[in-house]
Formats: sequence, structure tokens, C-alpha cells
Amino acid sequence: MFVIALVVAFVLLSLVADKGATGERIVTGTVTEWRPAEYLAVANSHSGPFRVSLRKTLYERDTHDMHSGVRVTVWYRNVGERNLVADRVRVLDAATR
Repeated sequence: MFVIALVVAFVLLSLVADKGATGERIVTGTVTEWRPAEYLAVANSHSGPFRVSLRKTLYERDTHDMHSGVRVTVWYRNVGERNLVADRVRVLDAATR
């Protein structure tokens, strides 16, 4: 009985601790690195480059417009893995390379 109570307590504490991490967040910045279907690294004036994984990501423009130096808005969330996961990416300008 003690083991079951311990497992339930662990699960409940994990859910409470991770509750704030499940919400979707938005960042606008400049692409510093992009690997199609793998990840996107974005930086802005508030944060250095950070990676978001690309899985089932919705792109609001053609991916041919995506390259280092282009400005994007990324909707992402924390799914409890190493990298954040992007739900949607919008290319704000399609500057030529």
C-alpha cells in the first residue's frame, strides 16, 4: 500500500510541477540556424539563440523562404523533452539570401 501511495504522490507532484510548462508561447526573432524537418534556432534582443524542434509544424509561408537571417514568429510549447517543439512558424519577411 505504501508503494502505491508513493507512486500516486510522485505522479501528482510531477503534474503540479509541470503545469506551467505545457502552455503555448510565442517568440519573434531572427533565424540563426535551420535544418528542415529537424529544428529551428531563433534569437531576438531578449534572448540568445534557442532551438525548437520541428515536428508536424505548420508553416504559414513556403519553406523556401526560410533561411538564416529571416525574421519569424514561432508558436512553441514545452513537451517535457530536451528541446521545445514548434507548432507553427510564420515567416515575416522573405529577404533574399
